[in-house]
Amino acid sequence: MIGRNDPCLCGSGKKYKKCCALKNELSNDQLVDEELERVLIGYYDSALGNYADAMELERIDREWKSKLSKYMLLEEIEAFVAEYFVFVLRREQWNRYLLKTLNGPIRSATRAVLELWKNPIVLFGKTTMIYEDYFLVEEVLGHGMYTIDTEDIQVEENLLAFGVILPDSRQRENGLYFPGELIFIEDRDGAFVQQIESMAETSGQVSSYEFFKKHMIDIYKAIVERDVASVDDLAQSELTLQQKEVVTILVEQLEELDSPPQVVEVGQMITIGYLLTKKPTFRKPEVIAAAIFKAMHDFGILGPYEYAQTEIAELFGVSVSSIMKHMDMLEEILTEIAESVMEDMDAGPLISYSIGTNPRITERVNWETYCKTADIDFESFEEFQAYMNATMNDRFIPKGKKQKAQATAYDAYEAQDDGAKMRLAKLAYATDPKNVDAVLLQAELTDLEKEAEEFYRTAIRLGEGQYDDEPEIPWGLVTNRPYMRAVFAYGIWLFEAGRHGEAAKLFQQLLRMNPDDHQGARYPAIASFIHDGNYASASALLEQYEERSFYEAPYLYLKWLLEMERGNRTTQKSLKLLAEAIEVNPFIESMIEEELPKLPFAKQMDILPGSIEEALYIWFLL
Repeated sequence: MIGRNDPCLCGSGKKYKKCCALKNELSNDQLVDEELERVLIGYYDSALGNYADAMELERIDREWKSKLSKYMLLEEIEAFVAEYFVFVLRREQWNRYLLKTLNGPIRSATRAVLELWKNPIVLFGKTTMIYEDYFLVEEVLGHGMYTIDTEDIQVEENLLAFGVILPDSRQRENGLYFPGELIFIEDRDGAFVQQIESMAETSGQVSSYEFFKKHMIDIYKAIVERDVASVDDLAQSELTLQQKEVVTILVEQLEELDSPPQVVEVGQMITIGYLLTKKPTFRKPEVIAAAIFKAMHDFGILGPYEYAQTEIAELFGVSVSSIMKHMDMLEEILTEIAESVMEDMDAGPLISYSIGTNPRITERVNWETYCKTADIDFESFEEFQAYMNATMNDRFIPKGKKQKAQATAYDAYEAQDDGAKMRLAKLAYATDPKNVDAVLLQAELTDLEKEAEEFYRTAIRLGEGQYDDEPEIPWGLVTNRPYMRAVFAYGIWLFEAGRHGEAAKLFQQLLRMNPDDHQGARYPAIASFIHDGNYASASALLEQYEERSFYEAPYLYLKWLLEMERGNRTTQKSLKLLAEAIEVNPFIESMIEEELPKLPFAKQMDILPGSIEEALYIWFLL
């Protein structure tokens, strides 16, 4: 065996400890990192693979998304929820997993690190001393002091760090390992530290762990609200009135098209950044807003929707040529922003998709705009825009029983408490028994099957009488949506009752009215046809939507299900289809194997491809 002070066998003339020993040590450290990574992945798989835990995780995920989705990407929220769930809420379960791992065959260096991992830490700390290779972070709600390497981190004084950490003293005493990512917050005046300290004092929690366990979501919310406020402050302080109008026009258009809050926020950031860095000259704010909208479309930020140049020009009331004059100047900054966004998303899709029988949040805004402007005869788009700018901050007051009933129905849909929902639903129905949503809400609230079906049928009959098929895209007319919602909700009700043939007819009716499928009816339609034994119709719909859906997990699983139901359960083709589907969303595999019970169809759910939420949706269809 070669000694550390012997000449290195590679012939370099150096001592072994100064030559290849260093390479071997580096290699050993990398092996420990890989083993630690496997430990973490194994825990995530075991903790999130349990059905009961998955249901609890889904509940927390929905709560956090309801509070944070206005400000953050859904994938970011899911990552923070997972860290919180496995290392904070389920800390005892993590320790049991570690004990089991430590009793197994692992490297001694890995064992030394895992011994320190028994108590995951939620770090809320401020930077103190900054050195060349590392900096110190001191806990705000405790007495711990930790070192963080400066590699890949731009650090300065007045920064706060927040996130889940694990101790790792391999490089330095009180060093850290990050299972996820730290969030850094600038706090020059100390106001944010005071805000969190006040929150902790008010909570009455006896330890920082108990405080974080109960209030971690509140801290994330405070962080993102602070970021949003900073952006708004920047816009208010740095933009001219004309530039602010650009932001307003773009945001209103995105919201009118039911864009997710994350996309609206990205649009705001792009617009503010572009106006401040490039300082374009323009006469009509609509031109810049349209150009940025087109750039967002070209970069895929708007999702799967396709708009021709002429359609974009028409949306903003400008010419195509005026838009194109700004595209070259926009390209540089948008490329940089888009690349940054896509890196953060790990080159994944920027937005999720929504399912559910309830209206989307943005529908109410569209309806109120419709009510404000329906009786006004605008002579030009500019006149309409001027009116909207002048009234945008005015509180909407419904007129007449029809508008009052619809506003109350929206209140009922948005109610978080079951008692409040029932009270508002009854009030909407009492105000106008012919309001489609008011009737539909009665169907959802009754426990009597026969009565529910009668309400569904009444809602559809009333909606059909109010339906306007003149628009090229009927879904785009907000007053058509209650009828289409009633058809969809009744179809889901029939599907859950096992009346698949009747459900399929309703879903197919929706797809004929709305081929772009804003409601997501295509997958329940395909599933209904398969369960009803109408394989030809299921195959036709799969083919019809193949171009836009071939990469989506629900599409792949339904394609596999069709092959299975046709009797080809063990063929090479069916096995290949299943393997392709599992690759896109692996959570379904355990649900299939264990034949887990299915949850009812969601009233409203945002779904990220590959997530547990998506798996629950697919399992409902299968």
